[in-house]
Amino acid sequence: MYNGLLAMTNLIRSSLLLLISLFWSIHAVSATPPGGTCKADFSFAFLSDTTLIFFNTSTPHNSHFWTLEGSSLYNNNNGVLLYEPTTLPFEACLTIETADACRDTFCLMIDRESTDAFCVQNECVWPGDTNGDWKANQFDLLNIGLGYGKMGPPREEFPIEDDPTAWAPNTSTDWDDFTINSINYKHLDCDGDGTIGDEDVQAIIDNYRPDFSLVTPSTPGAPPVFLAFTNPVVEWDNTSNEDIVFQAQVFVGTSDNPITNLHGIALDISHPAGIAEVGSITSNPTDDSPLGSPDNLLNVKYDLLTQEIPRYDLAITRKAASGADGFGAIFDLNFIVSGDIIGGLNEPITAFEIALERVRMVNPEGDTIAFSIGAPATISIVNSKLANTDDPTDDAQVKLFPNPAKEAFELQAVEQDIRLLELFDSQGRRLRSRVIEARRASVDVHGLQKGLYWVRMQVGDKWTVRRLIIN
Repeated sequence: MYNGLLAMTNLIRSSLLLLISLFWSIHAVSATPPGGTCKADFSFAFLSDTTLIFFNTSTPHNSHFWTLEGSSLYNNNNGVLLYEPTTLPFEACLTIETADACRDTFCLMIDRESTDAFCVQNECVWPGDTNGDWKANQFDLLNIGLGYGKMGPPREEFPIEDDPTAWAPNTSTDWDDFTINSINYKHLDCDGDGTIGDEDVQAIIDNYRPDFSLVTPSTPGAPPVFLAFTNPVVEWDNTSNEDIVFQAQVFVGTSDNPITNLHGIALDISHPAGIAEVGSITSNPTDDSPLGSPDNLLNVKYDLLTQEIPRYDLAITRKAASGADGFGAIFDLNFIVSGDIIGGLNEPITAFEIALERVRMVNPEGDTIAFSIGAPATISIVNSKLANTDDPTDDAQVKLFPNPAKEAFELQAVEQDIRLLELFDSQGRRLRSRVIEARRASVDVHGLQKGLYWVRMQVGDKWTVRRLIIN
């Protein structure tokens, strides 16, 4: 169980008494039936895909116990029980007893689609979940953008009165509007004030639960979504112990394959475990985004390193009802990697790779826009004290000679083919990129100015970097 779910469960536990008042007001306990009879009854709701809450709504009794998945559980939490089943569906039973020896048992089969569930009967609003998947995460921002500015009946009561966006089942009057996936707009009004707007975004952050199962297939030939580092090679001196700072951007479309009618995009970015630290990755919408000015956009960003998961989630959507056409960077990403971590790895070259895992783009109607996912982006952090970037006679994966070079240099791999070659100047600007797929290659540098250059090569599945001097 990851820390986010644990935090959510703790919030629920601390709010149980307030939740009870809501459920008891709807499922009021009846008086003891005539003749001293008794009647067991309960209601239940899914708090997440793995956690249920049970409410004892029986007639008055002196004692009770639950039988869940064949095991008996006794509790005295005012008839409220949190439970994490091992499988679904399963049978749940509640048995009550009174002082005059009346005993009754009530059972239900528990399943997510059960019509007996409180939130199936009442279509609960879970603040932050705007798409009905029992989670609040970056993908929910897209619907808030689609419904931005719409108004409807506000929620009249909240399970936790002073916290309208707490993760708890809320009852609410239906609005007139629905998304293309038949989600009522009341679910987009996360804070329950009757208006879909900027304030609803915070509920996603407060109740964040990442998605790991969503499949978003890439379509070859569709407008690309890709990542790129501003400077793919960074040289670091391990004697300084200074942090290493570098930047990347998220792009949509290209000049020859632009995006059309884009309203919003949600995605997640994976990165190497054990290198970045909590709070070391930040992001901001670009000033010249094809989606428009940052003032006219909503965005969500969430660093899953807080849950010990090396992933960074992002989403951005327009407030306007129209879509946007074009191409370019939509997010600036900033990374700070601890020099102590890189130094502790004791590696001459550390490859820091980021990759898109899930992407969803929608147009103003909420339809999914086809896209293609670009290849992972890699930055090479070169430890100048350990990397033998000058010596062509070492036992590295590939040899570069002559160095210094005048008009050309040669590459010779030791064991595997050189798959890709990139040439950068001393400022990290890419000057050449070439697919090799061979053990040997000759590279023409005629016309380049004298000075320091970086040659980065993918040899097999690994990256290596060589310092090159051109005379």
